[in-house]
Amino acid sequence: MLCGGACIGAGTLVGAGAVVLPGVRVGESLLVKAGTVVARNLEKDD
Repeated sequence: MLCGGACIGAGTLVGAGAVVLPGVRVGESLLVKAGTVVARNLEKDD
């Protein structure tokens, strides 16, 4: 897991131009599509 302003789980791919807002946690093995703004926590079952 990579953490700074946000936490990105192992195996998660973040597309070009995507933004994960500070304090947001993105779970493991997810795909955040290009241009997406992630404003809430995401887990595999969401």
